[in-house]
Amino acid sequence: MSRFAKAVLAAAFFLGASAALHSQELNPSFKAMIDAEPLRAGINTCPYDLMYTPQTYSKAPRGYRPFYISHYGRHGARSNWDLKVYTEMEGILAKAEEQGTLTSKGKTLLETVRKEILLHDEMDGRLTPRGVREHRGIAERMYRNYRKVFKGEKQKVRAISSVVPRCIVSMTGFTDRLTELAPSLDISWDTGEKYMKYLDSGSPKEVSQKVWRISDSLVYRNHVCDSLFYADELFTSREAAFRTVPSWRWFERGIYAVARITGSFDLPGIFDLMPRQAIYDFCAADNLGLYLNHCNSIEFGQQRMARSRPGVEDFVRKADAVISGQDVVQADLRFGHDLPFLAMTSNMGIEGVGQRLRAEDVCDKWFGTLYTPFATNLQIVFYRTSRASDPVLVKFLLDERETGIIGLEPFSGRYYRWEDVKRKWGF
Repeated sequence: MSRFAKAVLAAAFFLGASAALHSQELNPSFKAMIDAEPLRAGINTCPYDLMYTPQTYSKAPRGYRPFYISHYGRHGARSNWDLKVYTEMEGILAKAEEQGTLTSKGKTLLETVRKEILLHDEMDGRLTPRGVREHRGIAERMYRNYRKVFKGEKQKVRAISSVVPRCIVSMTGFTDRLTELAPSLDISWDTGEKYMKYLDSGSPKEVSQKVWRISDSLVYRNHVCDSLFYADELFTSREAAFRTVPSWRWFERGIYAVARITGSFDLPGIFDLMPRQAIYDFCAADNLGLYLNHCNSIEFGQQRMARSRPGVEDFVRKADAVISGQDVVQADLRFGHDLPFLAMTSNMGIEGVGQRLRAEDVCDKWFGTLYTPFATNLQIVFYRTSRASDPVLVKFLLDERETGIIGLEPFSGRYYRWEDVKRKWGF
């Protein structure tokens, strides 16, 4: 192929990809959420309290009282998997510091990197104190909002966890707060490989590979790294900056990696060290990848939903045993991970997370930070009356917000017949 032909093809590809990128820019309302709190750009590294707002819940239909809660919670805030990036960033910035070529903002970045290395303590994915606080807060609100569920002596609570330590510690923080509020609770704890099929299911490998190619072509390949911004903001001269930084695209990714996890460690935010458009682009790419890999997308949803079925089955099986009286449990608590949580709630058709979209529409209509911050959770609250002939009703809380099931008519307000929900789910 001639050089001219190659150039024409390259230009055609660039123009086509640029058009696709335009459709993948974040919705202005999502950008506004990030502008108000930049840590939201991390999506699944956003601290829970930056998305949670106090709620006023609707009243249950006359005569109905809560009697059982079925819950799934992602682990709380954790360290990330970027220790090598942190140490390499520290090496570059420390060299510039020795040469006296860092600005005050450059020194702030170096200080943040060093603090993250120290707090990371060579433990990827370690739950932080903020992660424990997140679960203790959720547990307290659950107890205070549904005290009738936990009222009485020796009320039973069953808690299970992924085998991953951050989930086990999250479970401990959550149930510890419950026992502080209700010392008579009879709580059982368990973990093991048998639970991992629905507490930590992933996307099929062939799907994740295709998703990466889509994300790369729609976002990453068209992102322009503004090296002069970083040179001017972080270094005393452009000459010193270009002498120090070996790859600006790598360096920018490093700043994003450091910035997105500051909240986990209760450190001051540093997203102001990046151009706003770069934050939007990285967020859009992660947002697109999360949805296509783990939600009910038109392109890949059928393959991903099959792996999420065991989680839905566990909710149905345990609830039916309680309703029928075969099992006497007031609450089932599950502690797992964000990716199976997205898939399971998509499979359930939970409003917002469960909507079906094409790749080109994701970033305009879906913002993952709403559905998968640290400690994201689903609570299904079950209600009944004193009459056995009345249907059991359920209410869905996504991150403690009342929500509904896509395409299902409620019994009243946000309350659904449990039997209608099961039919909708194919049971």
